Amino acid sequence: MSSDLLLSKVDALVLDDHYHVDSDDNCYFLWEYNAGEGFAFSESNRLILNLKKGVEKRTKYEWRYKLDAIERSARGLASAASNSKWDLRGWILVPAPPSKTKSHELYDDRLVQVAQKIGRLLSVEVLELLENRLDREPQHATKAKRDVNAKITNLRFNRDAISARPRPTGIVIVDDVLTSGATFAACKAVIERNIPGVPVVGLFIARRVPQPEDLGFDDGAYEHDD
Repeated sequence: MSSDLLLSKVDALVLDDHYHVDSDDNCYFLWEYNAGEGFAFSESNRLILNLKKGVEKRTKYEWRYKLDAIERSARGLASAASNSKWDLRGWILVPAPPSKTKSHELYDDRLVQVAQKIGRLLSVEVLELLENRLDREPQHATKAKRDVNAKITNLRFNRDAISARPRPTGIVIVDDVLTSGATFAACKAVIERNIPGVPVVGLFIARRVPQPEDLGFDDGAYEHDD
């Protein structure tokens, strides 16, 4: 694993870019993603766009780039967590659920794969504690404001997955791109309701750098789910 990767904390310098993240939240990211700039803009843009390739492309040649992005994301996060001296003994990794339920033909398990690979590299347990009750429109397909309460209502907590296990030391929610922070806020709220008193941390492959439309200019649609 790379020895030069470190996690960055969502602190006062960038907190306003992610308005559903509170100042007392512990959210960390590895890279930055510039929406609307395309594959050629940066290596991290290329990784994120490949990671988010739709499952309808599974039979196409380009699918290998998604698989590579999953592998690189997992290894990068595992290396950065190790280099940042994270002690995850007794913690659980929880992948953030995608917009589609498992029965939907477009269900994408990329975050489950990323979390499982991190778990193997760092010897940390991975549990799918959260799932959506109903399919929802991906956030990038609509300009509707991120609604944390709606996300909370749509989340189901998988109590059976954790009922026979010891109380975890903490929980890390693994997600791909931090935009508003609505998905993290909803996941954290549901976990804290069901396992009170356990610290919940957000771990993101990248954070989305604000674009002109975030400042009131129309310069294209959002591209990510959070």
